[in-house]
Amino acid sequence: MSRAEIITINLGDGFDLNSGGTTNWTTERDATTADTLVNRSPSVGNDFIEMGVSFDTSRGNAWNVKRMWLGFDTSGITIPPEKAEISLMVANKTGIGSNPVNLATDHKFTLVGIKGHKLRQRDVGSTTSPIRKGAAIAFSSGAGDVNFFGESGIAGWSSGASWASSYVPYSDLKNVSLFSASTTEDIVTFTLNRQARLDIATCDHFYFCVIDYTYDLLNVDPSTGSPSAGAASSYEIAIPNATFSDRGVNNVIPKLSLTVGARKEQTPTKKRIDDKFTINAFDDVTDQRKVFTRNGATTDQVPFQLATKGPLSLRGRELAEDGGWEGSADPPVIKKN
Repeated sequence: MSRAEIITINLGDGFDLNSGGTTNWTTERDATTADTLVNRSPSVGNDFIEMGVSFDTSRGNAWNVKRMWLGFDTSGITIPPEKAEISLMVANKTGIGSNPVNLATDHKFTLVGIKGHKLRQRDVGSTTSPIRKGAAIAFSSGAGDVNFFGESGIAGWSSGASWASSYVPYSDLKNVSLFSASTTEDIVTFTLNRQARLDIATCDHFYFCVIDYTYDLLNVDPSTGSPSAGAASSYEIAIPNATFSDRGVNNVIPKLSLTVGARKEQTPTKKRIDDKFTINAFDDVTDQRKVFTRNGATTDQVPFQLATKGPLSLRGRELAEDGGWEGSADPPVIKKN
């Protein structure tokens, strides 16, 4: 058996969107169009991609909501990896990001899926998955757009409510308090879940949104939900989009690390229909039946299960890309004797 392979993909595109300036939390948080777009694609230049939430009492109780999107070229990945991780260098200091103000120690942010995250590439369109459609046209120069701030850019987005039951999580939650308020930067690693790994194999360009969880995603007004209600509450996280040292430190570009299985997809050794017009409906898959691995599990290539009592009903059942049952429904059952 060959050894597992680790593939590292550097950030290919990034942008941040900001909605802010008014004295109404709902206006900024539920906006479908951002006030500003900053293209942070590495091809444009070295800079920092930012996200966070701010309630500023010194500016007449003004709110600002900033979200970040990162994109990676995964066109060469067609089988879900056994493991996937995102490594980000997070800066949280004066000059790069704002130190936390009136923030709970367990205040969290996370990675979430975009609209159309699991569509097959041929089904991607300007309405079904605007970010992926834009990336197909202009990935190297930046696919960001102010219209991606709401429903067009985030799966499960809705106005005026928490997205806790509708958003697509890609990772665990991270505490903002993990990051130093000093002059050092921290490498933060997110382990991506099964849905993210499936999407990596489906997408030519894999994007996700880095978003505040405690205030933004859960729809909690900072002016009332902060530890000291009514007082200013804010933080901003900045992530370098390239490796450079013009801020006095050697920065690390965001990376997507994939661990692919030790056994890869193989071609059957027999033709489905041979030269004598014999149909090899079973023989052409037997050679790879026990060596075809997806997502760390051996996928049975025989189109039916053996040694069962009576026929199986396959109606309405589909397999996911990693060989598991699609959806939450139980596998088909067999007939009793």
